[in-house]
Amino acid sequence: MSRKQKLELTWIGKENRPKLEPRILLEDPEKSYHAPHRVGENDFFDNKLIFGDNLLALKALEQEHAGKVKCVFIDPPYNTGQAFEYYDDGLEHSVWLSLLRERIEILKKLLTQDGVIFCQLNDDEMAYGKVLMDEIMGRNNFLNQVSVKMKQTAGASGGGEDKRLKKNIEYILIYARDRDSDLGFKKFNEVYDEESLFDYIQEMRDAGKSWKYTRILKSPGTKSKLETIKDGSGEDIIIYKHEDVIMSPIRAVCDQENLTEEQCYAKYFDKIFRDTNAQSSIRTRVMEAVEGKGAFFSIEYTPRSGRNKGAMTTLLYKGQKCDLIAWLRDIAVKKGNRIVRLEKDKWDNWVISKDYNPTMLAEAVCKLEGFTYEPSVTHYWMHGHSTEQDFLYVTTANLKHAQLQQLSDEVGPERSLLVVCTSFRGSKEGYSNLTVKKVPKAVLNRCEWGKDDYSLRVENLPAAPPKEGQQDLL
Repeated sequence: MSRKQKLELTWIGKENRPKLEPRILLEDPEKSYHAPHRVGENDFFDNKLIFGDNLLALKALEQEHAGKVKCVFIDPPYNTGQAFEYYDDGLEHSVWLSLLRERIEILKKLLTQDGVIFCQLNDDEMAYGKVLMDEIMGRNNFLNQVSVKMKQTAGASGGGEDKRLKKNIEYILIYARDRDSDLGFKKFNEVYDEESLFDYIQEMRDAGKSWKYTRILKSPGTKSKLETIKDGSGEDIIIYKHEDVIMSPIRAVCDQENLTEEQCYAKYFDKIFRDTNAQSSIRTRVMEAVEGKGAFFSIEYTPRSGRNKGAMTTLLYKGQKCDLIAWLRDIAVKKGNRIVRLEKDKWDNWVISKDYNPTMLAEAVCKLEGFTYEPSVTHYWMHGHSTEQDFLYVTTANLKHAQLQQLSDEVGPERSLLVVCTSFRGSKEGYSNLTVKKVPKAVLNRCEWGKDDYSLRVENLPAAPPKEGQQDLL
C-alpha cells in the first residue's frame, strides 16, 4: 500500500481528467481590427480576443505561448448557486474544483519563470481555491492575498431570523510561477500614488484657495540679445529681450477654442505657467541689469549645481519686477490625456520615499516643530509655515552640499527654511537662511507603510511646571 507524501485537497472525481484535443484558433476577419502594416520593429500584432470554451482556448494557446506570459488575471465563476446567461455559477463543489484545477495547470505552463497569476474569488470558494492553488503553484510561491472592497454597503441585511452581515469583500490570490530561482519572480514594479491634477485643483477651490497655473504662453515672440552679465561664480549669464509676446488666460482660450478646462490643460500642457517672485541671486542680478529696458526677458546660463548642473538652461522673466516663469510641467506630468501631480525634487528624487506615508510624515514633523501644515503647489520644499517668511521642508533624501546650497539660493535672503531630513552631508551652519536637522527615528518608524501601529501622537508640549518649593527661586 503506497502512502502519499504530500498534503493535498481531495474531492470526488479528482482522478478523472478530461482528454483535450489540440485546437487551432481561426480569425474572423469581419470582427478583427488592427493597423494595415507595421510601423516599427517593436509593433505587436498578436493581441487576441477568443470566443469559446476557455479550457479549449487555453489548450490552443499552450503550444505557441508556453513560458511566454508574464501576467495572468482570472475571475472564475464564484460558485454562488446562481445561473447566468453564458455559464452556470451553481456547480456541484467537486465539479467546480475539477474545472478550476484543469485551467490553473495550463495557465501555470503559460507563465514565464518570473510570471505571476492573480485569481479573484469570493468567500464561497476562496478557502478551497487557496488550498488548490497551493497544490498546483506550490505553497512557497504564494505571494499575497488581497482583500478588495466591492461595495460601499456594510452592516447587517434582512431582518428577523434571516439577518446576516452583508458581503462587500472579495479576494485576489497572488502566486508566482517561481520565486526561488535566480531567474524567478523578484518584485512587482514600483507603484506610486498619483493624484489627478484636476482633483487637486478642485480640492483647492473647495478650500477657498487660489490655483496659480492659469495662463498660457502662446508665443515667446522674437528675442534679441541684450547683454551678458556674470553670476556669483563669474560664469556668463546671457540676457535676451523679447518683443510681441503672446500670453492668454486659460479661461479665454477655453472660450475662444470651445474647449473644456481639462481639454485646454491637455492641449497646452507644455505652455501653461504661473509667475513667482521667488528670491534668488540670479534673479536679483537680472532685475538690476534689465531695469527700465522692457517687460519680458529670458536668460541662458549653465548651473554649477542642481538638476541641470553642467547643462545650458533657459529661464524666463516677466514684468518690471522680473517675476520668474514657473512651468506646470515642472510640477506635473502628462500621461495621454491625463495630468497627474509630481512629488519629486529638482534632482528627480522622491521628496518622501514611497516606503513612508508622505502626508502623515510631513504633518507629524510640522506639528512637532510648531509649524502649520500647508504644502505648497509650486515649491516642493514648502510643507508648512510658521510665519509668512519661515517655512519647513520634510524629506527622506540624503542631502548633499550642492542640494542644500540650491535650496538656500531658492529660499533667498528674505526667507528662512527649516530642513528636516534623514541625513545630510556638509556643515549645517554654512547656510544663513537654512536650519538643518534630522527626522526623529520614532516619528519616521511610525510613518512607515505597513506598520500595524499608527497611534502616533506628536505634540508641542508646554514646559513642565516647577516642583513644589522651587517657585520661590523663580
